[in-house]
Amino acid sequence: MAKIFAPTLKRSWLEAEIIPSNKKIVTTRNVKSFQIKLATQCGMHIFCGPMIIAPDSTNKLISYYSNKKFKPRDWNAYMWWTQPNAKNILSILDHSHTSFYYYPEHNLIDVSIATCKEYDLDKTLGFIYSFWKPNISGIKYAYVSPERSKYSWKTYKL
Repeated sequence: MAKIFAPTLKRSWLEAEIIPSNKKIVTTRNVKSFQIKLATQCGMHIFCGPMIIAPDSTNKLISYYSNKKFKPRDWNAYMWWTQPNAKNILSILDHSHTSFYYYPEHNLIDVSIATCKEYDLDKTLGFIYSFWKPNISGIKYAYVSPERSKYSWKTYKL
């Protein structure tokens, strides 16, 4: 087994895939609301964001955010966060963030969460499930932390 370089540093990573039962609920407004509520659910403080690039956006800065002049066809959202009492800004950018992608041609939401602390995985999956209301497939997810170094894809259903 590989040695963990910083065994007392708490951190975790979650990758989740969701097929929402209704494509119409994926809107810029809902993605923004989801990102903000997810930070609270994970006990994190928003440092920057959410930054959302989406086809239904009226934000004139999309080309600035994306460094391209185009009309996006899918949703991308990013937010950097930290623990409420964090003292090291560098760790915010390196270790704590969430990203959201929606691929309309596959009706697939992909959520990635990286935190500098652990959080209640079941409550977080329950929040994601309740917010996006996946089809009968539920949520496919993989989770890893220093205490759970081996991971495999699992299914979460309410």
